[in-house]
Amino acid sequence: MLQWMADKPKKVYPPIVRIDREGVPIGPITFKEGHRRMGGEYEQELFHSTTNLLIYDTPLMERVLLQLRQGVVGSGKWDASAGGHLDWLVEENRPMTPEECAQRELNEELFSEKGIPDELRLQACGSMWKRHDPNNQELTYLFRGIYPGPFNPNDEVADVQFVPFPGVLKDIYANPQNYTNNIRLCLERDWARVRK
Repeated sequence: MLQWMADKPKKVYPPIVRIDREGVPIGPITFKEGHRRMGGEYEQELFHSTTNLLIYDTPLMERVLLQLRQGVVGSGKWDASAGGHLDWLVEENRPMTPEECAQRELNEELFSEKGIPDELRLQACGSMWKRHDPNNQELTYLFRGIYPGPFNPNDEVADVQFVPFPGVLKDIYANPQNYTNNIRLCLERDWARVRK
């Protein structure tokens, strides 16, 4: 293990939102419960919700922003512009909305919590079940935004780059080891919407 990873304090995750098969919030679960391992402690299906954001540099949507993950799940791989889990807001005893989560993740990951530029507006683009991993049953809400930069990523992000869209899908298929499964699913879904 790299020394900087061994020295880094373990991240404490707030409770995330458990949902039923229709996507209706049920209540809070731990991050670990939402990411069960077959044959392990959590055998039951514990569905949960996430958001993923795709930021394009212009309204023509010819280039999409990818982030290179570091120090977190998916380290060393390219992923969506931003994204994360919907938290259970303990003090308010309610689930975070997809819109609240999208705004939080955008501000945290791409702007180091210094505020989202006024000209960057997010548009909800639907949702999809991600069931590519039997240990991770997620209903993901997709958001899209247009913003050419600049960005100020936090320490979970090693780099951000605009890449050709949909051309990046060819590289994802040819070199899947360089990308999270998540980004492939999100880009395929967005490309299907754009072509309509």
